[in-house]
Amino acid sequence: MFKARVIIGLLLIVSISLCVAEPQKQSKAIGLRLGTSSGTGYSYRSLNNGSGFQFALGAMSSMNNKVKFSNTVYDYSDDDVIVRKKTDGRTSVSLGLNWIQALTKAHHTRLYIMAGGSYLYARKTEYEQTYEQQGSSNTYVISGDKRKKIKNSDVWTIGVGPGLEFFTDKNLRVCIEVPTTINSKGEVIPYIPQVGLYYYFD
Repeated sequence: MFKARVIIGLLLIVSISLCVAEPQKQSKAIGLRLGTSSGTGYSYRSLNNGSGFQFALGAMSSMNNKVKFSNTVYDYSDDDVIVRKKTDGRTSVSLGLNWIQALTKAHHTRLYIMAGGSYLYARKTEYEQTYEQQGSSNTYVISGDKRKKIKNSDVWTIGVGPGLEFFTDKNLRVCIEVPTTINSKGEVIPYIPQVGLYYYFD
């Protein structure tokens, strides 16, 4: 039901845009975006005569190197030795490149089709700590030093779908896109929302 409402809403906006279409200046912009097939991070967008491209690059880290394990834990598995794991955040890099084709422009909106893809690389640090059972109780005490493992992962995503850009003023614009995507895991996901905020400087 929610997807149907979103689609109906977009169709209404597009219909209104087509009725009041008039030329709008197309130019270059920088901004921020959040999306799967578009990439996430700082973005540059360039349009010329109704077609162009956008590029996105971002990086983020949430690691703090402060993982600690308790000296004593309680467990009801009745194993002589158990292992506890903790993750110390992750570091990720996102890169996206998309082609854009404008379909129509109105007073405060621009409808377009976008197609392209993104690549996401992530690295996380995982710590393991061994505990040994104390006596015959469910109490386990720490044994040895904690162990550190680095885990790397990456995924690419491609997508195509419509987008709508709203002109909030002369330079600042907001865009919303709903592409259908497929990723390197074989997952096909329709109607993935993406958002962007751009400042047009020419």
